[in-house]
Amino acid sequence: MAKKNFLVDIDLNKNELQNVVLQNLAAAPGSAKSGQIWYDTTNNLVYFYNGSSAVPVGYLPPATASTLGGVKIGTNVNVAADGTISINTASSTQTGVIRIATDNEASAGTAETIAVNPKQLAAAIASAQIGALVYKGTWDITSATDFSGITLPVKQGWMYMVTGTGPKTIGGIEWNAGDYIVMNADVAAGGTITNVSKIDNTESSDIVRLAASQTLTNKTIDADDNTISDLATGNFKAGVIVTSVGSTGADTSIPTEKAVRSAITTATTNMVTTNGTQTLTNKTIDADDNAIQDLSVSNFKSGVVRTSTDGVRLPASASDTALITEKAASSFFTAKITEANPALTVSSGVCTWTVSNTIGSADVIASVREVSTGNEVMCDITYGAANITIKMNSASNITAGIYKVVVIG
Repeated sequence: MAKKNFLVDIDLNKNELQNVVLQNLAAAPGSAKSGQIWYDTTNNLVYFYNGSSAVPVGYLPPATASTLGGVKIGTNVNVAADGTISINTASSTQTGVIRIATDNEASAGTAETIAVNPKQLAAAIASAQIGALVYKGTWDITSATDFSGITLPVKQGWMYMVTGTGPKTIGGIEWNAGDYIVMNADVAAGGTITNVSKIDNTESSDIVRLAASQTLTNKTIDADDNTISDLATGNFKAGVIVTSVGSTGADTSIPTEKAVRSAITTATTNMVTTNGTQTLTNKTIDADDNAIQDLSVSNFKSGVVRTSTDGVRLPASASDTALITEKAASSFFTAKITEANPALTVSSGVCTWTVSNTIGSADVIASVREVSTGNEVMCDITYGAANITIKMNSASNITAGIYKVVVIG
């Protein structure tokens, strides 16, 4: 696997190291350093070296009253394969989770090992009273043909809000969404609901209906997130739709497609067109997010593009108002220094290598590479017009010819 050797510390300045993979090793590395981490491919654990031994990451000692650690679970706690923890259901002989009764179980009151919450208890007491009016949910009439969509048992006084698509005649009564059906008698499980009453939310003539043609007068309609469909030009108020566009317009009117096209086609010859060759005089073109295409060197004003320099340096007359051609630019980068390292002596963990900068400018680029492999190594490089200083972290002296530097100016 290709790699680069870093001979200096790396400071990411609090930036994230993303999509990183730890070094894969079958055993702990030799001569590990404190804080070094790796991935053990034998037991599939992440380890770190604490200065004396390798320790798996995430290891917890047994917990005590004063020590954070692992806890052993009892027989009433279950751990699934995906790590999900569950507790056994409580019974008269076993501790565990107490199950809360469903509304039907609370109303029936037949189970002695199931708890009820205060809301269920209040509802159960109310439902136990003959004739008590209790809201029990909804009844969808969209596909209903009888009252079988209401779950049995039911008690006298239970009521359900009608939902779905209506009107629907069931049990000889016309039902619409928003009505309420009230039970007039108890019906046990397996029985049939027959005795019901209807609370009718009758619509008056002043109410706007969902499915009806009506004429609204002096109303403000806020569509919000709804859709107003099938509007035609004839539905707009007189004067809102205009069939011609004049030199002045108003925000209270909308031109037709024909009027807009007519206004565009009658534009003066002084307007810039999308097709055709035109000469613009004293105009400023702001491309913004658009593209100006097919510009060639000959399209620029005389003197904007330069085709020659002195061959080595930028000319003394260099200016931000001029560009250079590719050929002219290539002559700027002809100076180069290539030099192998001399024998370097380590001092405080650092070897310092000084290279004479014969290019004579600090505006250069230096690259240090390993001679045997050609791989680039990262060093601390300081640029000066006379010298370039290269510093490399090392535990020992560095033999001559191990590295080479390439300087381009």
